[in-house]
Amino acid sequence: MKKFLLSVATATLSLGAFASDYTGQLNVSVTDEESGETYEVFQETSITLEEVDGKYNFTLKNFLLSVEDEETGDVDYIPVGNIAVEGLEATEAAGYKTLKFNNSVQIAEGEDEALPEGYDAWFGPFLGDVPIDLVAKFNDAALTVNISINLTILPQAIKVGFIGTNPDAIGGSDDGRSPSDVNKDDQINVADVNIVLTDILNEVPAFPNAE
Repeated sequence: MKKFLLSVATATLSLGAFASDYTGQLNVSVTDEESGETYEVFQETSITLEEVDGKYNFTLKNFLLSVEDEETGDVDYIPVGNIAVEGLEATEAAGYKTLKFNNSVQIAEGEDEALPEGYDAWFGPFLGDVPIDLVAKFNDAALTVNISINLTILPQAIKVGFIGTNPDAIGGSDDGRSPSDVNKDDQINVADVNIVLTDILNEVPAFPNAE
């Protein structure tokens, strides 16, 4: 029996003036609808949000379908491609913004340098319309994402979760973007961002002292 898992090959991103690159942990959960078994994989990756004319473009690059042989533990990677959604409108409350998308997307080609050995093309463009349900919550410093993906070629339910932070948003308390000294330890660092991230996850006010 083989386990099918999605993973992401992280690539260098070219960021525009209004783009943010959030790095963190991706959790992919795949449930086999026939057996009911669920498999999970965790990895470090990045997601880009780009603001254009008040709306947001979401990009998760270089999806790979991992095929693990349960007996040998060997893993093969099948290239899927990029999941990108453009023109998302944000709602704002309690110091963070929320993006939602529930529709089909066309998975685009990934980057040539991210192709696994032995492959010369991405399969995503051949899949047609792929239904996804996406919810992202974010502010300058932190991002959480939940995605449900329905690949009809597989009898499996695929759930993707992401928790990440934007290193570029960690700075002084008076810069208008960064979190203040939330934990009151006289330092502004990743510990403060983690508290803000928890606030987002629990839907309580974030950045209490920032503009």
